[in-house]
Amino acid sequence: MENINLEVGSVVECRKRDWIVANSNNPDIVMLRPLIGSDVETIGIHKSLLHIENIKKTELSKPDTNNIQDFESARLLYDASRFLLRNAAGPIRAFSKINFSPRPYQLVPLMMAMKQEVVRLLIADDVGVGKTIEAALIVKEMIERDEIERFCVLCPPHLSEQWQKELKDKFNIDAEIIRSGTINRLQKRLPSNGIHSVFSYYKYTIVSLDYVKTGDKKQIFLNHAPEFVLVDEAHTCARPKGEGAQQLRHELVSKLAQDKNRHMLFLTATPHSGIEESFRSILSLLNSNFEKLDLINASQKDREELAKYFCQRSRVDVEKRAGGRSPFPEREEPEEIFYEIAGSEYKTLFDNVYKFASGILKDIDDLGHAKKRGRFWSALAIMRSVVSSPASAIKTIQSQKEKRGCLDSEDFEDSVFEGIVYDPIDQNIYSDTNTVSVVSKLTEHEIKELRKFEAMAKAIGPEKDTKFLQLKAVLNNHLAKGYHPVVFCRYIPTANYLADHLAKYFKDYKITPITSEFTDEERQIKLDQMGAEKKRILIATDCLSEGMNLQENFSSVIHYDLPWNPNRLEQREGRVDRYGQHSPKVKTTIIYGKDNRVDGAVLEILLRKVQTISKWANVRISIPSDSKDVTDAIIQSLFKKDTPSAPMFDFMNDNQQIKSYDNYLKNVAEKEKLSRSI
Repeated sequence: MENINLEVGSVVECRKRDWIVANSNNPDIVMLRPLIGSDVETIGIHKSLLHIENIKKTELSKPDTNNIQDFESARLLYDASRFLLRNAAGPIRAFSKINFSPRPYQLVPLMMAMKQEVVRLLIADDVGVGKTIEAALIVKEMIERDEIERFCVLCPPHLSEQWQKELKDKFNIDAEIIRSGTINRLQKRLPSNGIHSVFSYYKYTIVSLDYVKTGDKKQIFLNHAPEFVLVDEAHTCARPKGEGAQQLRHELVSKLAQDKNRHMLFLTATPHSGIEESFRSILSLLNSNFEKLDLINASQKDREELAKYFCQRSRVDVEKRAGGRSPFPEREEPEEIFYEIAGSEYKTLFDNVYKFASGILKDIDDLGHAKKRGRFWSALAIMRSVVSSPASAIKTIQSQKEKRGCLDSEDFEDSVFEGIVYDPIDQNIYSDTNTVSVVSKLTEHEIKELRKFEAMAKAIGPEKDTKFLQLKAVLNNHLAKGYHPVVFCRYIPTANYLADHLAKYFKDYKITPITSEFTDEERQIKLDQMGAEKKRILIATDCLSEGMNLQENFSSVIHYDLPWNPNRLEQREGRVDRYGQHSPKVKTTIIYGKDNRVDGAVLEILLRKVQTISKWANVRISIPSDSKDVTDAIIQSLFKKDTPSAPMFDFMNDNQQIKSYDNYLKNVAEKEKLSRSI
């Protein structure tokens, strides 16, 4: 080997390729990065072996007048060189290795992370601001600085493909997904020496939180976890009040955080669920001293310390600092469109099922707490399912006949029904099925009644369904304005019912239902296929309402079924109203029943009350799913009177449960206002 310069940045020839000498953490190793090719092809050569590698000094070829290309090629080369040099010359190395230009506000978490010796950061920006980009920028920068070799994203399984796509498309990071559906394929590629697990062999991974939270997999993951762990939807890892899946997730993440040298990022749009202890349990993962932090009465010193670890910006915060150039689309004034069932066959079905559900709540004063709560949840679930659609009503009525007596037990827990009825977002519990059971053994008369309800529901076609007809009119309005709509509903039968019947009226449109019936991979494939269609309508249950990016192919949201959680309403709309939306405007519409008590209770108690108090306090209120005030208020408003269509607004102000709920919301808002001031 000739005596050549091997300083960082010099160009050499080796193995019949041109290379740039790169930075090396080991003084005995020369790192060579290919001049043309991917960074993954970078090689290291021990200095003792340089004499056999025949490394030669080289230089880039000078322009040749005999090899002139066209003007467009020259301009592409010029622009690429200019952008590469501009980004490479700055202090942020990742800029030269990403294919987009971050917004200035998205660099704030990166600046905060680079100030820390060990990165511990909670990014709690609002839905749609761009937490994924902010977190991935930190990861990419630390890779480029050679500060980490491995990292993993811990996330709910349904977000795995989205993380994989974002990392690959925007940051050129190839990450493997590790969960139950991929583990066998990944294990087959492991070396036969037996020293590796899938968690240690693959450098960049996306791991399902629920796959590794228990058993042997949990311990193997903890033993081989990388030096950088990113936890998405971190609110599902807060310490809960009782046992369960969330407790297991909290234990896993807590053990990862015990390694003081491990870099960790936590992402969530809802860090504060209304329970201060849960919020502090997340903060304690950043710094154990925050476990006992008094958020309400925090001193200036405490606030300054927490500010080093906690980044939370609302969309309004970002827009104020954008200099009049908002990175977000403009939202048209939200619509509330009502339908009526009076005088229809649906009204007869609703009244009959309401009477049946009310019967569940009769004579319960002498029952124990668990049995009473079980009956409350069951009555709510039955009514919610029937209001959704005739197809959903049929499925629920059939399940009533098949499952008997499983809720009349003192072992009943609210968590059994939270995912079916309330739409919690803080416990990662979700179900779009109609798995509802009655609370006691049915009599022959009751079974006969259910058969009658089933026949009534089957007789209600779309032409007699005023809710469906209203959706058709709303869709015509959205489509006429050039929007690509997402229709959110609650249950699988409703999604399929809408897709089947809308196809008869919108024949030129690709109409696709996406529900939890499909695997995560199948959902992503269907979304990609829809993106290729010029005319498209997506029908989705809430399996797509959390964490999914729909802004590239959809620009409006229609709430066909009201969510029973104000946070879920915001999450649905945040799928399209977010950073990266191509349309300059987005549109949202709520469809509700004017003369049925179910929609009336939800609209007034859960949505409008929360929105009103949020505006009054100028903060966003999060409602914990285990709040007794919530379910009690809905139950009282639904079943206070004997007739299902009686006006409920007259008695709401005089009802003690409603007043208690109002006070509860104001208390939550005040606490959030004080803690947000940090």
